[in-house]
Amino acid sequence: MEGTIPPSIGNLVLMQDLSFGNSPMNGTIPDLSNLTSLTSLSLTHSKVSGTIPEYIGTFTSLNFLSLMGNHLSGTIPLSFQQLRNINFLELINGNSICNGCLNLIYRNQCFAN
Repeated sequence: MEGTIPPSIGNLVLMQDLSFGNSPMNGTIPDLSNLTSLTSLSLTHSKVSGTIPEYIGTFTSLNFLSLMGNHLSGTIPLSFQQLRNINFLELINGNSICNGCLNLIYRNQCFAN
């Protein structure tokens, strides 16, 4: 798949695993705030830009998050402190984001490559 991430994906409220990894996407991450059942979110090397949405930190079931290899900027949202079930976290590589709150969310295997 290529192009932008369709905003209509945000309506799939029962979705648990969302991966656009290594897909030539562009644009920003659409509103996915209704996907509160997500356990895995991978946008690795998707070429998305903008900032990391604050609402991702409210996905309390999330245990896998990979956003590395994109064109994201800004800071890691403080809401990421709520990611109590996170086992795998990749954010930095290729992105221009500040990782100042990583020490607050470190759980099990938490990587900032």
